[in-house]
Amino acid sequence: MTGLIVVGFDGSEHSGAALAYAFTQARRRGARLRAVYAWQMPMSSPYALGRRRC
Repeated sequence: MTGLIVVGFDGSEHSGAALAYAFTQARRRGARLRAVYAWQMPMSSPYALGRRRC
């Protein structure tokens, strides 16, 4: 069987478990795995305030 499994990962414990499960399922099904990493820029960042230092 082929296909694509997509899983989101943000570094949390729960997303780590989801990633491990997705790896297992992809292996069992003969599917490709796409992991998508998500993060949020800290509000104290100069980029978040629209001011970039070059």
